[in-house]
Amino acid sequence: MVTRASLSNEMLDRMSIKIPSYDLQKTIGKILFSFDAKIQLNKRINDNLKLIA
Repeated sequence: MVTRASLSNEMLDRMSIKIPSYDLQKTIGKILFSFDAKIQLNKRINDNLKLIA
């Protein structure tokens, strides 16, 4: 809240925010989804290894 409190609405209106193209957003989403799937798979493998041990 400290940063937001120090910014006025006028300052926020003047800010420009760059948004990646839709195709780049889709590519980023696919990469993040793949990372998440790998993390979930690793957790399942670790749980199975704990049961075996």
